Amino acid sequence: MMIKKITYLTLFLTLCLQSALFAQQAPTVSSFSPTVVTHRTAITINGTNFTPAMASPVPTNSVRFNIPGGTLATAKQALAVTYISPTQIRATVPDINAAGSGLDATRTFVVTTTNGTATSGTFTYSAPAPTPANAGITNVVTNWAGATTPGYWSSSTTSNVAANQPDTNHSLVAFNYNGVRYSTGNESNITSVLTSAGLQSGNGSGTTYVTGNWRALPINNIEGTVPTSTGDPNLIVLASKIDGSSTAQVATAPTVAGLSVRDVLIDGIRGLNLG
Repeated sequence: MMIKKITYLTLFLTLCLQSALFAQQAPTVSSFSPTVVTHRTAITINGTNFTPAMASPVPTNSVRFNIPGGTLATAKQALAVTYISPTQIRATVPDINAAGSGLDATRTFVVTTTNGTATSGTFTYSAPAPTPANAGITNVVTNWAGATTPGYWSSSTTSNVAANQPDTNHSLVAFNYNGVRYSTGNESNITSVLTSAGLQSGNGSGTTYVTGNWRALPINNIEGTVPTSTGDPNLIVLASKIDGSSTAQVATAPTVAGLSVRDVLIDGIRGLNLG
């Protein structure tokens, strides 16, 4: 019977070799979401062998998105990459296709580390609509009635009179964009306000509005840093009748305490509360 002696040197060299082989493994991409994106969408990428060095708050080659007819050399850098763990990163999508080019379901992205690259499956890129030179919201209509019920509020003129300034919850029911007025929906609590404002369904010009379907979609996570003097991660400014003071913010008011940014972004009619 032969017995081979394992020396400390042999064991050390074996461990070093195994460590080197492990460290040199190329990244992989197993899944990602969402699969339909547009400019500045944050994609969560799952895989293996991601490294902290991939993280960058500015455009980086760690993740590159292929453009129509392009190669890896011409692929566009992710606007930013966040390292979460060895199996997950988050990348911000650049403007891949020209504005107005519609849906493109053939895009892929490439993840790169010092040990290699990995290419994703395909995803759909929805190019942003082109913005007209004179585009912009020039007027909003809400259901704030002031001292009159039922009533409405319109931003068509400025006023320093307190009675003309909203001081509580009010929801967006219509807006003018690029010369056309749109309603946010066709529910009775929206159309009744528009009727009181002298507006009726039509082509969106004059005293008419185009019936729209606008809402604030639910969100699960909000990224970013909000300045605060109390250590609370959320800083929310509300109207005087919400927190009970016209001169100061009262974070302990019963109607305010415990509110999160998510709460105030999705409240009101169709989640479009402006209060």
